[in-house]
Amino acid sequence: MATFPTGIPIKNIDVIPVFNTIISSFDGGNEQRRKKWAFAKYDVNIDFHPMTKADMQTLWSFYVARQGPYEEFSIYDIVTMDHVDLYVGVGDGATMTFDLPGKSTSSQVVYVSGVEQSGNYSKSYNTGSDSSDQIVFTSAPDTGTIITCDFTGYLRIKCRFTDDTLTRQNLYGNVFQYSIKLKGVEFA
Repeated sequence: MATFPTGIPIKNIDVIPVFNTIISSFDGGNEQRRKKWAFAKYDVNIDFHPMTKADMQTLWSFYVARQGPYEEFSIYDIVTMDHVDLYVGVGDGATMTFDLPGKSTSSQVVYVSGVEQSGNYSKSYNTGSDSSDQIVFTSAPDTGTIITCDFTGYLRIKCRFTDDTLTRQNLYGNVFQYSIKLKGVEFA
């Protein structure tokens, strides 16, 4: 999977967790709520500092190479924060190495089916997909078990471009105040 190009002068990344909840309201004023997704997806709004022509060309080429919103990619938040209950993967009884949804992570806590793992894995940094950090279990998690984690670090967000159209004129014409929107997709 591709990673959003580095070096483009990003001023701000606004990370927006998106949940999918069904809310049923009743005549008495009570509500019933049900989660449709186990984990949030993250939409992203990016504001850029003034870009050079080379920066604009890099962004344009990246957009065209992804065919607009067709191909997903990763982007890292530019702020290191505490993150909790993030999806890592599903055990299959054989796989021992899993990418964390972040890089430069510390204070990692890993859970398998909600049970904290301690001493059952090792960590490696910037060795996974898109330079993410990884964990390697001493024995493979059982088939169907959900692996989650908490950590402090840079969140890796799997996303795609929101729009099918981005005119070169819009990109080049808004050099001093330009932003794009990205739509979060599921890590699966």
